[in-house]
This record gives sequence, C-alpha cells and structure tokens, in this order.
Amino acid sequence: MLKASGETKRNFTSSIEIGWNFKDYRSSSNSLIVSFAFFINMAEAYVLINCDLGTEDGAIKELKSISGVSEVKGVFGVYDVIAKINAPSESDIKKTIAKIRSMDSIKSSLTMMVIEGQGE
Repeated sequence: MLKASGETKRNFTSSIEIGWNFKDYRSSSNSLIVSFAFFINMAEAYVLINCDLGTEDGAIKELKSISGVSEVKGVFGVYDVIAKINAPSESDIKKTIAKIRSMDSIKSSLTMMVIEGQGE
C-alpha cells in the first residue's frame, strides 16, 4: 500500500503515508502495518511582473517551465503577470527570482516574500 496526500495552505505541506502489510502465516491474517508521515515547510513568494507589450503569453509559458514556480497567472492592472514561487529556502527563492529577472521579455518585477506563521 502506498498512499500520498498533501494540502496547500499558507505554507506548502506534504504528507506521505507508506504502509507495509506482512502476512502472518500462522493465522493467515495481516499482523503488522507500519506507516509514517512527514511535513515540509517551504519558503514562499509572489512576484508581480511587467512584460514587454505583446509578450505576455510567451512569458507565462516560460515562467511555468522554471523550477520553483508553482503558479502563473496573467492579470489586469499595473502588472501583467503574477507568479507564485515555492522553494525549500529563501536562497532558492532568490535563485528562482534571478532566473525570472533574466528573461528577455521581463521589463520589471516586484517580489513579495511571505511571512510564515503570521496570522495563524
């Protein structure tokens, strides 16, 4: 039996439950079930992005291919695109943002780091 589940709230949480069933040959019943779960908290940030005129669709596709970018949406208003970044650490967030800022179609960006645990 292998079961994986997770939920996303204010921070990224993963839960994996692994169980083993061992047959008891003396009584023909399952005699041992072992399982465990672990949780991982990750750094999170939102990046508001301005693109060159007419490059929004291509920028969104390229952003979705960058490791650490978990969501990308086109938006109306002052900015063209919003991206959500999840990474194991703040330094990994910075690396992902550097990749975003190096894209040819990106004119400017504003990064907002999430404060973990605030309001909980």
